[in-house]
Amino acid sequence: MNGEHNLPPGLVEKIEQAKRDNEVAGIANAVPLPGALRDAFSPQQDIIVGKYKVRPFFDLDFEILQMCDHPLAKMAMGGEKYGEKIQDLRGTSAWLLCWLMTHDIDEVDELSLLGKEAVQKAARKEFSRLQLGGLLEISKAVLEQFGRFFATVVILEALSEDGDDKKKA
Repeated sequence: MNGEHNLPPGLVEKIEQAKRDNEVAGIANAVPLPGALRDAFSPQQDIIVGKYKVRPFFDLDFEILQMCDHPLAKMAMGGEKYGEKIQDLRGTSAWLLCWLMTHDIDEVDELSLLGKEAVQKAARKEFSRLQLGGLLEISKAVLEQFGRFFATVVILEALSEDGDDKKKA
C-alpha cells in the first residue's frame, strides 16, 4: 500500500488511525454535554461587564422584547435602527434590555408570564439607578450578544426531488 501512495513507511497507518479517531470524536460530539460542561463549551459565552454577566440571546428574549414593544424588537423586524438616539441607550428601554440579558432565561420566562408591567418593574428596580456609562457598557454587550444570535442563522433550502440543492451553477 505504501508503494501506491509513495508515502513514507507508517504514514498510511497514521492517516488511517486519524480517520478512525475523527469518526469516534464525531460520535462523541453528537451527544449533548450536561449543564456546566455544555456552557463551558458553548460557542456563545457570557460577556462580563463589571458585576454583571450578559448571557447569550435566545429566541424567547425576542418574544419578550416584542411583548414590551422594545425598540430593539422593532429594529430586528426591519424598523428603525436601535441605538442611534441617546434615548434608546437610557431610560426604560435600556433598563429592560439590561435586566433581560443579565438574568437567567428561566427566571426571565417566569416573570414574563406575569406580563409586560412585571418585567418593566423588575428592570426599573435594578437598573434605573445605574449611571449612563454603566448602562452604555451593558447595552453594548447586549447588542454584541444580539448580533451573535443572528450571526448563527443558517439559511436552509429544500432539496429538489432528485436530492440535489436547488441552486446549481
